[in-house]
This record gives sequence, C-alpha cells and structure tokens, in this order.
Amino acid sequence: MNLLPLYSSSAFGATIQDNLTILIDLDQSVLGPISKQVSLAVRHLCGLIFPDDDLELLNLDDFYEVAKDYYEQIKYIDPTGRQMMSFLACLSGYYHELRHAHDLLATGYGQELIFTSLNCYQNLPALLTALADWLAQDERRRIPLPISAGLDFPDDIRKLLRYYDKVHSDIREFKKPKRASHAGLTTTHLLEGSAINTQLDFVHDVFGEEAVFALTEFIQRGRRSRVYLQIRNEVAETFYARGFRGWGLGAIINYLLWCSLMVTTFPGKKYQEGPTSVTLYEALAEHISRLADQMELPRVRELVLDFYERWGFLTPEQMVSRVDQTLVERASKVEQAWQRYGEEGRQLGFVEAYRSFTKAFSHINQWIRDHPEGYFGQRYYVWCVMGGLLPSVHVKLKLNGSVHDFMTKGYDIIPFSGWIHYRTLFAKSDPKRHWDRQTLVQEMIE
Repeated sequence: MNLLPLYSSSAFGATIQDNLTILIDLDQSVLGPISKQVSLAVRHLCGLIFPDDDLELLNLDDFYEVAKDYYEQIKYIDPTGRQMMSFLACLSGYYHELRHAHDLLATGYGQELIFTSLNCYQNLPALLTALADWLAQDERRRIPLPISAGLDFPDDIRKLLRYYDKVHSDIREFKKPKRASHAGLTTTHLLEGSAINTQLDFVHDVFGEEAVFALTEFIQRGRRSRVYLQIRNEVAETFYARGFRGWGLGAIINYLLWCSLMVTTFPGKKYQEGPTSVTLYEALAEHISRLADQMELPRVRELVLDFYERWGFLTPEQMVSRVDQTLVERASKVEQAWQRYGEEGRQLGFVEAYRSFTKAFSHINQWIRDHPEGYFGQRYYVWCVMGGLLPSVHVKLKLNGSVHDFMTKGYDIIPFSGWIHYRTLFAKSDPKRHWDRQTLVQEMIE
C-alpha cells in the first residue's frame, strides 16, 4: 500500500479522490514519530479500534470529557508541544478527510470526478491483456512506468492510454486558478475550505480557543496554508468589518461551497453553459456579503435562492435532481456496456460499485434537504458522523509499520468485504485470460 500521498505539507491524512479511501498514518508525521499515547487517543476518539484493544466505542455523551482528558494528559507528558500538536492535527484531520469524502459524494463536481476515474479504470482488464501480449513477444521486456501510448499496443489500447492522460491533464487544468477569479481561487480551495471549516470548528468546539489558535497557527506555517485558509479568512474579514463576531460562519461558508461544487446552469442547457464552481462561489459570496442582514443559515439560504432566481439559474435543489438523473442514466450505460461479459463481467463489480456511489449522492442530499444544519453546521456534522447518519467511508490506517482496513460508522456504500475485493481483484487475476479488446474503449461513456 502506497502512503506517499500523506507525506505532503499536511501529512496528517489524505483522501484518494478516485475511490474515496482515507489514508491515516499514526506512525509518523512532519513533526516526527507519533507517540503511542497520541496514536491510542486518536484511534479511540475516531473509533478505529482493534478487536483486542482494551477500548470501547465512545458515545456522544462521553466524547467531550474523554477527548479533553486525553488532551490534558498529552500536554502534561510532552512539554515541547509537538505531541499535543500531532494529537490535534491527527484527530481533527480525520474529520477533515471525512468531509472531503462526503463532499465528493454529495456534489456534482465530486460525482464527475468519481465517474471520470471509473471510466478509465473499468478498462483495466483489456489493458492487462494487452500488457500480457506485449510481454509475451519478448520475455526480456520490462513494463515502463508510466505506461505510454507509444508502446506497440493495439489502437484501442493506445486510445485508452491517451484518454487517461487527457483526463488527468483536464483535472490538473481544472484545478488551476481561473482568470475570472480575482482571488486566484481553484476547486481545490473550495474543497479544502469546506474541510478546514469542519476541522477548526471541531477543535474549537471540543478543546476551546487556545487549541484552535495553536492549530491554526501551525497550519499557517505550511506551504499550502492559503489553499486551506484563504476562503475562511477572506469571508471572516468581510463579515468582521460588518460587525459579525463569533464562530458561526463555518456553516454559512460550507453551504455556499456545497452550492458551488454542485454547479448550476440554465434550464434546458448543458452544464458547460453555466458558471464554473469558482465563479459561482465568488458571485454567491459577493451577493451574501452585500445583502445579508443576519448571519444565520436560513437567511443565507433565502438569499442564495434570490441570487439564482435573478440570474435564471437552476436552484441547488433543482440541480440535485438534475445531477441525480444524470447519474442514473450513466449507471445504466455502464451496466449496458458490461452486459457483453455476462457473469464474469458482473463479478468484477464495476457496475455494482458505480451504482453504489450514485445512490450515495441521492441519499446524502436527501439528508441535506431534511437536515441542513446536520451537514453544514460544523458541530452537528461531526455529531452526524459519530452517530453513523452519513455514508460509511473506507479508511486505511498505518500503525506500527502495518496497514489496516477500517470502515467509519455510517450506512454502507460498498460493504467492507467489497473494498478488499476491489483492492485485490486484479492482483489475483490471471494475466493470460484474454478479454475481447473491442470493449469499453470503443464507447467511452459520455
């Protein structure tokens, strides 16, 4: 298991966007080795408990007291403050990464990213067959990485590899600052803005102002601090100038970010004819900052509807319905494309996995519609995670040099056994089994 995505400026967690797996390393961080006391405390508070642990899952009534006890113990045994910071960063980082996974499931942008990746990966059997044929021509050959479309492959496999390169190039381009953004924002800023609000407000709620100031200062020293904090800081400055005080802005910001990542367009028009996520966010933030007479989520939602009606855009709720219908149609196309392989193709599980991700979109947005505070309100979001009210997410935990699989509390998107099945599927497959290469690359799904 490759945990290299962890070793970045954040280094306390990472979300693999292709399959919504969270990586957590409780052995090492940018602050050095993580102590046993910290790793135990983080696992206990996150519910990452082994069968032989002398720990019990915490309920919400006990969580705050136990968390504060761990915090005070760690501060006492380590006067340098490094382990205390590792504790705050690892624990809050867990909810930061969970927020990423849920935001990707709950938005049009996230579902597009998931589908784009699956659209490539579902062709892996054909690629493995082509690689086996290529190696059979000369046993001395070694597979060059990254695999290039310039190798002596059939035309359809070259097409697949070129498509894969284009997808990743498009994603990189999409994440670059847009010329229309006066602040240089990207979709990465939007995703990180939502996650950092969840993270910092959680720390403030559980441990108080001293802890959240220490963690914020630590994040500000990182080379990617603007990606994490720019949106939060700019909105706070704007509303501070208007006399707002307090910690209630996180829910409002995250609602605007969800609307932006859902994207919008005009009735009957293609998605591309609407504004980009970044442009939409900046326009919404400007509209709210000018007209909001109170910083309460219900009032902000009213002003957001006013903005959409003025421009003639589909409202967030209408976009949920449209995206949901798009996902249903795509899932049907995926299923039709795999029908030619019969039972063998069905056992690979791509169709089942994709349908599960699309159903999660519908489920989580129904929850958002009925309980907006439960998703956008930072304290309530963490409570919902602890209560298992949101989709369960796959976690890979590195501890004592080994990697372990967990599922967070919540309803299953894919059963735990399914995550392990997909991970080992191709590693155990027979490379000599030949798939008809007139496959999905001939009809890459739109």
